Amino acid sequence: MLCKSNIRLQLNLFTLLLALIHNGSTLPPFIIKQHDGREILYKVASKGNHPKPFSLLCEAAGDPMPRYRWTKNGEHFNLTEYGNRIIMNSPNGTLTFLVPKDEDEGIYQCFAKNKHGFATFSPLIVRKSYLEGFKDDSIQVVEAVAGRPLKLECKAPNAYPPASVYWMIQTRGSGEIQSIDDARKTVDPDGNLWFISVSDDDVLKSGEYYTCAASSRFRNEYKLGIRVQLKVIHANNEKEEKITPIVQYVSAPSIVSLRGQRTELFCIYGGSDPLHTRVIWKINGTTINYDKRIKERNFGKSLLIRDTRILDRGLYSCEIISDSKETANQSSLINVDVLAEPYFISYPQSIVAIENQTKVVEFTCEVRGLPEPTIIWTYNGRVLNITTSNDNDNELVTSTQSSEISRERLSIVKNKLTIKDLMKSDIGNYGCNATNNLGFAYRDFYLDIVKPQTFS
Repeated sequence: MLCKSNIRLQLNLFTLLLALIHNGSTLPPFIIKQHDGREILYKVASKGNHPKPFSLLCEAAGDPMPRYRWTKNGEHFNLTEYGNRIIMNSPNGTLTFLVPKDEDEGIYQCFAKNKHGFATFSPLIVRKSYLEGFKDDSIQVVEAVAGRPLKLECKAPNAYPPASVYWMIQTRGSGEIQSIDDARKTVDPDGNLWFISVSDDDVLKSGEYYTCAASSRFRNEYKLGIRVQLKVIHANNEKEEKITPIVQYVSAPSIVSLRGQRTELFCIYGGSDPLHTRVIWKINGTTINYDKRIKERNFGKSLLIRDTRILDRGLYSCEIISDSKETANQSSLINVDVLAEPYFISYPQSIVAIENQTKVVEFTCEVRGLPEPTIIWTYNGRVLNITTSNDNDNELVTSTQSSEISRERLSIVKNKLTIKDLMKSDIGNYGCNATNNLGFAYRDFYLDIVKPQTFS
């Protein structure tokens, strides 16, 4: 099983064809298949169940065909220690875990090498998924005053990825369940169930319970927690409590979202009649126009932003407006900042240069991100540098140290790499690696130099 397992296919067929049709072709390794995401989830089979194999993709092209190796947590990963439990899928370098175990968690990285260069794949974080049971799954009797708001607490169980917590109505014995779809009831992000105002209609039939549950989409399973029997009592000030709107739960006053992810803001109110109370959402003082990407949920008590963008940054407000003349409007403010992992606007393409004819090659790597990313260029898996030795003044070399030096043959200026007066030693696998404190974006490409074609 794969999480975030969209596969990146990167293959420049035109340049590959040019490189292979001539005599004595040379082609450094370059990546054609790897995971687009950085995290891979897997399951460990419970007793009596069949194992759930998973794979780590690694495939490159080159001439000659590259050889592969893997590291785990920065150390050489020796397949022979695992027998047939973990195998490499020849002729590519994909690893398949036939019988996953707890100890398979770690950071894995694949490398492909031939005599012309070295391709480095993005590291993969491999984590075991799990969903524990609730610590409290007891039956509780809760008394609530009619007309007043109510909170039923539910503490999520330990899980990875974090479980989705929700409430439902469960019938004792038959196990029948019903979803809760009611403007007067809302579940907050912590898994607590809020009643705007309790009424006699909230008392369930005999044998039915308000039940807290947690589910794991990846594992396709759920666990049940506390079950609640609700008893409603009546107080003298019931009418007054019904018309007094109060804020029950609001998202933190300042939150940080990531570009491309889902953002949901909550503004749950209570103590009022939902038929005569509404929430108006605004950004920077302007009422929000809803569309497919931004819409209300939970009967207006939450605002969902799908595929969050940088332009979604701003000061959001939720205004609780009641039709009753006895109440005043209330407003809560939520400042949303949006950061972004590095992402490509454009990335370098592989080049097949003609020996003694192509004088200059340029590679441009245009990247965005918040905070602004730093770009590092690599050559055959190492940070690109230029020797300062007089003996090798015109040679392109690598080292483990980055360099801002601009020499006669090679120039690195921010997002552009330029190589002049090409030499055979320039053949290899290059990479643009953009990083900030949130993550990285990496794209590899190759430079090949071939002899001119002659036709008889």
